[in-house]
Parts: sequence; structure tokens; C-alpha cells
Amino acid sequence: MRQHPEDMDVDPVVDKSLLGTKIDTPRLHLKLRFIRNEDAARILPTFTEEVADRWVDGKRPQTISEIEASIAETRDRVERRGKTLFDLVALHPMTNKLIGRCGIFPTKRANEYKITLWVAPELRNKKYGIEMLHAVVRLAKEQKARGAPIERLIFPVVEGNKASEALVKKLGIELNQGSVMRTETEMEGEERKTVTHYLVPLE
Repeated sequence: MRQHPEDMDVDPVVDKSLLGTKIDTPRLHLKLRFIRNEDAARILPTFTEEVADRWVDGKRPQTISEIEASIAETRDRVERRGKTLFDLVALHPMTNKLIGRCGIFPTKRANEYKITLWVAPELRNKKYGIEMLHAVVRLAKEQKARGAPIERLIFPVVEGNKASEALVKKLGIELNQGSVMRTETEMEGEERKTVTHYLVPLE
């Protein structure tokens, strides 16, 4: 029985020695590194009902161990199964204060990846979001150049999320039909919301 492309493992593109280290982000007012268990205790207090992030599929984490479990799953997908993905935290370069979390994750479609991005509520409107977005897009381009199977990169935006829509514009993506890969209805917690997937240029 032939394995469906989206279920197949891909060759690791990320050197495993990178796990737990920072990723170079020159000229940025933040630093990125792969997420660690120690970050769970800092992430949990930021998860109010209002800002529960989509990486937990709409389910608000209740304990540090729940976040650690998601971190362990990410590491397993990279280290053991050879998946190409990045689950990163953004930190202040001087104080190591948690700024947010971002990443590149495979979708259910073959060779398609999505950007995830979240900024701590008290640090929004300080240009961290666009810096994180630029860094993640650059990272995707670098990995594609190294042979990662990233044919399409999308940025999902939930209907009514003005901050995310603003980031799309700042990234230089024209909000027209040509930049929209698809629009889907998804469950976010107990609510059904429309999500627009914008195509991010990789050239």
C-alpha cells in the first residue's frame, strides 16, 4: 500500500545540535531559539481565555505538564521522525523575558507549511510581531534553499483578527484573491470561525 505523501517522513534538514540553541536573528530586538521544557512555566500564565493560542487546537492548556507534552511531541517529530518544523520562543536579548512563540509547521497538505505566531499580551503593539514574522519567513526561505520540502508557506488569519491582518499587510502581501490560498471554517475552542490562509512569497 502506497503511503500518502502528507504522511511520509522527510529527511531532517535541521541539525539536531541546533535544538535548544538560539537561531541567529541579526538586527532584531529579540532572539529565537527552539522551545524547551523550562519555557512551559512562562508560557502558561499568558494563556487567558481571550488569547488561547491555536497551537493547542483551541484547547486552553491547564497545566505546565500539558505544555511540556506538546514540546515533547515537537522534539519527537524533529529528532525521531525527521520532520521539518520549527517550534520557537522569542526572547528579549538582554533579559530573556518571554516575548512570544512562533514556528513553521507542516499542514495536512503535501509540502505545505504554515506560520504560527503569538506575542505575549503585554508586549503587543511594540513591533515584536512583525520582527518575529520576518524572522520566520527568512528561516523558511533558508531551509527551502537547503532542500527542505517547503513548496508553499501560508499564514492563517482568523476572521476579525485585526493584528494578524495588519501583519499580513506589513509583510507586503497584498490582500487580494491572488494571495489567498483558501478560506476554511475551523473550530477555535467552542466557536466556529473563518480562517483565511494567505500565501507567503518564498522567492
